[in-house]
Amino acid sequence: TKVTKVVVTQTEEAISKRPPWDIYASVFAPRIKEADCRAFYDCSKSEKRMFTKDWARLLCKSKFRAMIVKEDADSGRETAEETIAALGAVMSDSYGMLYEAFCYFAALGNGGDFSLQLNEYSNLMDDCGIPLPESEFCKRSDLDTIFIATNYKEDRNTV
Repeated sequence: TKVTKVVVTQTEEAISKRPPWDIYASVFAPRIKEADCRAFYDCSKSEKRMFTKDWARLLCKSKFRAMIVKEDADSGRETAEETIAALGAVMSDSYGMLYEAFCYFAALGNGGDFSLQLNEYSNLMDDCGIPLPESEFCKRSDLDTIFIATNYKEDRNTV
């Protein structure tokens, strides 16, 4: 069927008589009882647990570790483990902001709420001004390598 006429049934007066929005009466109200922080927003303790779990998952990926070992040769650190620890400290300090950016760009894409596809990742990198075409180590291809290494699915039979 073809829509030929749209009828608006609420008047501005009816809309203005609505009570003001109240988070305690919204769909978010159960979060106070159900969320780890017992609050509407994540707390630093919860974010620390989230980072610890995400970082542990990343460190289990052989391609990520291999990339770090390969890139670590010129870092001036004695071992790749020192580089991983330093990288973990930087990531931990920025985790809240990174998580929010991840959620935003994941919501824009079609990979689901809990994943970024390469297109969304590339948009995130571009919006943050991270790819530097004239750089030796931070070109688009370098960022794509990081994406592939961190999103590689390990074969459960070989791990």
